[in-house]
Amino acid sequence: MNYNPVETGKRIKQIRQNMGLSQDAYSEELHISRTHLAKVEVGLKSASIDLLIAISELSQVSTDYLLKGCTPDNSKVKEDIRTLIHSLTKLEQNL
Repeated sequence: MNYNPVETGKRIKQIRQNMGLSQDAYSEELHISRTHLAKVEVGLKSASIDLLIAISELSQVSTDYLLKGCTPDNSKVKEDIRTLIHSLTKLEQNL
């Protein structure tokens, strides 16, 4: 899978819109110009690593999602938690 700045820009734009922020407001939060953000959102400019991290932190999304569109698969974590809960419940019953 290769990095695609156009797809990354689309995800950034969607995230911004989901947060209910204008380009002006979002770019201000990121400490960049609105023009720079607009170019990133359409893929004319690639976001720097620092900008991707800032977007990730501000928007509470992973950099994997920003770069590749991947969302974490939490099924393994959920299964591990269920197993742990079951084990702890049995341990409590035996006390």
